[in-house]
Amino acid sequence: MADELDGSGFGDEQPTRPRHGRGPTALRVSPPSMLGVLLLVAVVVAFLQWQRANDLANDADRRSSAAAAASDFVTELLGYDHRDLDSHEQRIGQSATDRFLAEYQRALDGGLRDNIVALEAVATVTVRDVFVGDVSSDR
Repeated sequence: MADELDGSGFGDEQPTRPRHGRGPTALRVSPPSMLGVLLLVAVVVAFLQWQRANDLANDADRRSSAAAAASDFVTELLGYDHRDLDSHEQRIGQSATDRFLAEYQRALDGGLRDNIVALEAVATVTVRDVFVGDVSSDR
Protein backbone atom coordinates (compact mmCIF):
# COMPACT_ATOMS: atom_id res chain seq x y z
CA MET A 1 0.00 0.00 0.00
CA ALA A 2 2.90 2.32 0.71
CA ASP A 3 4.15 1.68 -2.82
CA GLU A 4 0.97 3.16 -4.21
CA LEU A 5 1.42 6.39 -2.28
CA ASP A 6 5.12 6.98 -2.68
CA GLY A 7 5.16 6.88 -6.52
CA SER A 8 7.45 3.89 -6.71
CA GLY A 9 5.86 2.73 -9.95
CA PHE A 10 2.89 0.76 -8.81
CA GLY A 11 -0.22 2.56 -10.03
CA ASP A 12 1.79 5.01 -12.16
CA GLU A 13 1.03 3.17 -15.39
CA GLN A 14 -0.68 5.18 -18.04
CA PRO A 15 -3.93 3.64 -19.22
CA THR A 16 -3.55 2.29 -22.69
CA ARG A 17 -5.63 3.96 -25.33
CA PRO A 18 -6.95 2.09 -28.31
CA ARG A 19 -5.04 2.91 -31.43
CA HIS A 20 -7.42 4.19 -34.09
CA GLY A 21 -6.43 3.56 -37.66
CA ARG A 22 -3.21 1.80 -36.77
CA GLY A 23 -2.21 -1.73 -36.12
CA PRO A 24 -2.85 -5.05 -37.81
CA THR A 25 -6.61 -5.19 -37.02
CA ALA A 26 -7.52 -1.68 -38.12
CA LEU A 27 -9.72 -1.35 -41.20
CA ARG A 28 -8.42 1.22 -43.61
CA VAL A 29 -10.97 2.65 -46.02
CA SER A 30 -9.93 5.02 -48.72
CA PRO A 31 -12.33 7.74 -49.89
CA PRO A 32 -12.60 6.31 -53.44
CA SER A 33 -13.55 2.86 -52.13
CA MET A 34 -16.09 4.43 -49.74
CA LEU A 35 -17.61 6.30 -52.68
CA GLY A 36 -17.71 3.03 -54.62
CA VAL A 37 -19.62 1.31 -51.83
CA LEU A 38 -22.04 4.23 -51.54
CA LEU A 39 -22.56 4.21 -55.31
CA LEU A 40 -23.27 0.46 -55.24
CA VAL A 41 -25.80 0.91 -52.41
CA ALA A 42 -27.46 3.78 -54.31
CA VAL A 43 -27.73 1.65 -57.48
CA VAL A 44 -29.26 -1.28 -55.57
CA VAL A 45 -31.78 0.98 -53.81
CA ALA A 46 -32.67 2.69 -57.11
CA PHE A 47 -33.20 -0.69 -58.78
CA LEU A 48 -35.43 -1.92 -55.95
CA GLN A 49 -37.47 1.30 -56.09
CA TRP A 50 -37.82 1.01 -59.87
CA GLN A 51 -38.93 -2.61 -59.53
CA ARG A 52 -41.54 -1.67 -56.89
CA ALA A 53 -42.86 1.19 -59.04
CA ASN A 54 -43.10 -1.18 -62.00
CA ASP A 55 -45.02 -3.72 -59.89
CA LEU A 56 -47.42 -1.01 -58.72
CA ALA A 57 -47.99 0.16 -62.30
CA ASN A 58 -48.69 -3.41 -63.43
CA ASP A 59 -51.10 -3.87 -60.54
CA ALA A 60 -52.89 -0.65 -61.47
CA ASP A 61 -53.18 -1.83 -65.08
CA ARG A 62 -54.63 -5.18 -63.97
CA ARG A 63 -57.11 -3.44 -61.67
CA SER A 64 -58.16 -1.06 -64.43
CA SER A 65 -58.64 -3.93 -66.86
CA ALA A 66 -60.64 -5.93 -64.31
CA ALA A 67 -62.83 -2.90 -63.53
CA ALA A 68 -63.52 -2.32 -67.23
CA ALA A 69 -64.43 -6.00 -67.74
CA ALA A 70 -66.73 -5.95 -64.71
CA SER A 71 -68.39 -2.74 -65.87
CA ASP A 72 -68.94 -4.10 -69.39
CA PHE A 73 -70.34 -7.39 -68.07
CA VAL A 74 -72.78 -5.72 -65.68
CA THR A 75 -73.91 -3.34 -68.42
CA GLU A 76 -74.57 -6.28 -70.75
CA LEU A 77 -76.20 -8.42 -68.08
CA LEU A 78 -78.61 -5.86 -66.70
CA GLY A 79 -79.28 -3.92 -69.89
CA TYR A 80 -81.71 -5.52 -72.35
CA ASP A 81 -84.40 -4.77 -74.89
CA HIS A 82 -87.48 -6.97 -75.27
CA ARG A 83 -87.18 -6.75 -79.08
CA ASP A 84 -83.73 -8.39 -79.18
CA LEU A 85 -83.24 -10.79 -76.26
CA ASP A 86 -81.39 -13.29 -78.46
CA SER A 87 -78.47 -10.91 -79.11
CA HIS A 88 -78.54 -9.96 -75.42
CA GLU A 89 -78.11 -13.63 -74.53
CA GLN A 90 -75.29 -14.00 -77.09
CA ARG A 91 -73.42 -11.00 -75.63
CA ILE A 92 -73.73 -12.50 -72.14
CA GLY A 93 -72.41 -15.80 -73.50
CA GLN A 94 -69.28 -14.09 -74.84
CA SER A 95 -68.10 -12.94 -71.43
CA ALA A 96 -69.79 -15.24 -68.90
CA THR A 97 -68.55 -18.56 -67.65
CA ASP A 98 -70.31 -21.67 -68.95
CA ARG A 99 -71.84 -22.28 -65.55
CA PHE A 100 -73.22 -18.74 -65.25
CA LEU A 101 -74.53 -18.79 -68.82
CA ALA A 102 -76.37 -22.08 -68.17
CA GLU A 103 -78.01 -20.60 -65.06
CA TYR A 104 -78.92 -17.41 -66.91
CA GLN A 105 -80.44 -19.37 -69.81
CA ARG A 106 -82.48 -21.41 -67.32
CA ALA A 107 -83.78 -18.15 -65.81
CA LEU A 108 -84.67 -16.77 -69.26
CA ASP A 109 -86.36 -20.01 -70.28
CA GLY A 110 -88.06 -20.34 -66.89
CA GLY A 111 -90.26 -17.29 -67.43
CA LEU A 112 -87.96 -14.27 -67.39
CA ARG A 113 -87.96 -14.00 -71.21
CA ASP A 114 -91.77 -14.20 -71.35
CA ASN A 115 -92.12 -11.49 -68.69
CA ILE A 116 -89.65 -9.16 -70.42
CA VAL A 117 -91.48 -9.56 -73.74
CA ALA A 118 -94.95 -9.23 -72.18
CA LEU A 119 -93.96 -6.02 -70.40
CA GLU A 120 -92.09 -4.74 -73.47
CA ALA A 121 -89.27 -4.04 -71.06
CA VAL A 122 -86.19 -2.07 -71.97
CA ALA A 123 -83.44 -1.67 -69.37
CA THR A 124 -80.42 0.58 -69.71
CA VAL A 125 -77.53 0.54 -67.31
CA THR A 126 -74.86 3.06 -66.43
CA VAL A 127 -72.00 1.93 -64.23
CA ARG A 128 -70.45 4.86 -62.42
CA ASP A 129 -67.76 3.12 -60.44
CA VAL A 130 -66.33 -0.34 -59.85
CA PHE A 131 -64.44 -1.51 -56.79
CA VAL A 132 -61.78 -4.15 -57.41
CA GLY A 133 -60.73 -5.87 -54.21
CA ASP A 134 -58.05 -8.25 -55.46
CA VAL A 135 -56.52 -9.07 -58.80
CA SER A 136 -54.83 -12.41 -59.27
CA SER A 137 -54.25 -14.65 -62.22
CA ASP A 138 -56.34 -17.51 -60.81
CA ARG A 139 -59.63 -15.59 -60.76
